[in-house]
Amino acid sequence: MLSTPLGHPRRRRRHQPPAPTRRPRPHGPRGTGTLTTREQEVLTLLGEGLSNPDIAARRYVSRRTAEHHVSNILAKLGLTTRAEAAAYAVKQSR
Repeated sequence: MLSTPLGHPRRRRRHQPPAPTRRPRPHGPRGTGTLTTREQEVLTLLGEGLSNPDIAARRYVSRRTAEHHVSNILAKLGLTTRAEAAAYAVKQSR
């Protein structure tokens, strides 16, 4: 065993395999099939032009939870703005 500057014994680390790598996300919309039921509901409300506080009030959740849902929707669909998400929601509803 080795010792540290304070005299405490230090164990040697065993070799650990490298952490698994993540697959890159495909670019572009992935489809609403990957959204949860709640995210689909929030996407519909985005299509109606509601703000995060309005979405929170309609879904009986906090504003922060509504923000998380919107962020998850944007990430899962490969979108960058609320306007893109609203346009996507309107297009999907037709």
